[in-house]
Amino acid sequence: MDIHFAGQYATVSVNLCLLYAGIKQGLILLLPEAASLDEIKTNLTQIKGHAAEDITFVSTGAQWIGSQS
Repeated sequence: MDIHFAGQYATVSVNLCLLYAGIKQGLILLLPEAASLDEIKTNLTQIKGHAAEDITFVSTGAQWIGSQS
């Protein structure tokens, strides 16, 4: 499993990300809520081997969580 952090919330989101990772295997990406979906997809396409279409997004309020199932 790969875990990637991006944006100003990366440090404070570590515990949340690890908790989520324990529940569901896959790629998890944390980005500031202010980032648009297009910005998030642009970031995802920069992660080699993962297509933006394979990612499901959930907003937690403070950040986006994207998981590849």
